[in-house]
This record gives sequence, structure tokens and C-alpha cells, in this order.
Amino acid sequence: MPASLVLLLTGGLLNQDPALSLGGTRSLFTPQGDLFDEVSPDECRVGDVEHRALDLVNAGNQTARQVVLWAEGPNPPELGLGLLEDRRKALRHEGEEPERVVFGVWPQAAPLAVPETPPQKGFRVWLRRTVAPGSPRVEAAAVLRWRYL
Repeated sequence: MPASLVLLLTGGLLNQDPALSLGGTRSLFTPQGDLFDEVSPDECRVGDVEHRALDLVNAGNQTARQVVLWAEGPNPPELGLGLLEDRRKALRHEGEEPERVVFGVWPQAAPLAVPETPPQKGFRVWLRRTVAPGSPRVEAAAVLRWRYL
């Protein structure tokens, strides 16, 4: 089978809730629905930063090459992406900043390049949603997309 990238939640082997996908053990489940909750009026007024950790795994038997990632969602808020190979640490809550992750904004026009991904290996992908104080109310939608050879 050629390379086949799959996105999995984190937060425990049986976690199916994106809100609990905060690092630690990889889940057996893919995200269903929105990765982030709807931004409340209070969060729009004072601002908010939330994180999610997902694992991008090559389930195929050939190396995935030229892998790139980007985030899509309503604007605002800002959606940042970062990679980390260390998967052991889980956040205590979604507002906690993950250690050693450098976030950047990576749209489809300028996606984040990921190293070649051998079969059965992957990377921890961190998403950060930043809602600036005074932002208009926005929907929850945040989508992580990728392409590879």
C-alpha cells in the first residue's frame, strides 16, 4: 500500500473528543466535527488562546514525501501550527502553552513542510487558536489539511 497519512486525536487511547486532544497518548480515533468549540461572547470580548494536539501518522507501507500542512478556518481567529516529535507530555488544560513548540501561521498558499514520514511513523501537530480581544463572534470551524507524494 502506498503512503497513507491519517490524522488521529490525542489524550488517551479511547479519546473521541477534540476538546480533550491535548497531547499525551495517541488515540485510536480520527477527529469528527470541529476541533475547537464555538467562541463565546466573553472570549471575543477579552480574548482567548486554545490548543489541540493531533498526530499525523503514515498508515501506509511506503514513505510519505513532500508532506505539507496548513490550517483553514474563519478569519479571525488566527490558527497557528507547530510540530513536535516528543509525544509524552499532555497539557493540563487547553489554554496551557505546549513546551518547545514554535507556532506559525501556515495558509495553503505557504504551507508548513513536514519531514519525510516513514511507514508507521508520524508527527505531533499542535494547533493554536488565538482570538484577539474585541474580536467579532466566529464559528468553531478549524480544519487541518495536508498533501503529500
